[in-house]
Amino acid sequence: MRKPRPLPPGGVIGVVSPASPSDAEGLEKGMAVLEAYGFLPRLMPHALDRHGHVAGIDEARAADFMAAYADPEIDVVWCARGGSASLRLWPHLDWFALAALPPKLVVGYSDITSLQIPLTQRAHVPAIHGQMVFELALRTPEPLLRWLLALLQSPEPAGLVPGPRAETLVPGVAEGALCGGCLSLVRATLGTPYQIDAAGKLLLIEDIGEKPWGIERDLVHLREAGILETAAGFIVGEATDTDDSETLSMRQIWGDILEPFGKPTVMGFPFGHVAENYALPIGCRARLDAGAGSLTLVEAPVEVG
Repeated sequence: MRKPRPLPPGGVIGVVSPASPSDAEGLEKGMAVLEAYGFLPRLMPHALDRHGHVAGIDEARAADFMAAYADPEIDVVWCARGGSASLRLWPHLDWFALAALPPKLVVGYSDITSLQIPLTQRAHVPAIHGQMVFELALRTPEPLLRWLLALLQSPEPAGLVPGPRAETLVPGVAEGALCGGCLSLVRATLGTPYQIDAAGKLLLIEDIGEKPWGIERDLVHLREAGILETAAGFIVGEATDTDDSETLSMRQIWGDILEPFGKPTVMGFPFGHVAENYALPIGCRARLDAGAGSLTLVEAPVEVG
């Protein structure tokens, strides 16, 4: 991984909207939180655009992303919100240019998984799976924000991820780089030039608003594509807003697909579309102790020098 320098005090944060449209008032409140911590959020020109269900036309959203990433004055690129349509930017982003530019962290999750997978694999730069800007004033407690900011600012590994103990599905210890994110977007990379590579890595998976059979379909797709068998272990979050009252339980579905691999696996880990969304550095090494239900970050996403 090519690691960027830590976010400095008073650093500039480029706010982009690669997915769904943002509410201007909510976004301003989120930016105000960053300002209160001493940072300088800079709204990119098309960040408040609206084009149907997406935040402007593809070319404009891609241009904002490239401009924020290339601007030497901007220290971190922070996504306004998730939603949908980030993957529409794939052909409009210059991946060769991104790989040649100085590394820069991109913060977001959910639909932003579509961008973080190729960023880590093509540009070889870590990414932060964490809260979007609009969430900072809406539903991000101070301890979670401080945890996220520490990932951006400290060259020292963050160590044990706080929060509730995850449920053990398969005990054991595994270490590897973190990869993955929102399950439906992970699955959407299959068969494309941006297909996820989970070999020897700890695969993060969670989702929101999917039917149990949709989660099952995505897991089976990943299994039959050979992705799951290559991973070192599995870190499952929640299937948020999923009703399993008339289907197999989500515990059963996760277990049916993942347990046969016999790799260290936990369920209910505090990340993604949940209240306790602990930011995680995609592309950086971590140690999963599935028996203890814990994850320890052993590599920082930034470095000095």
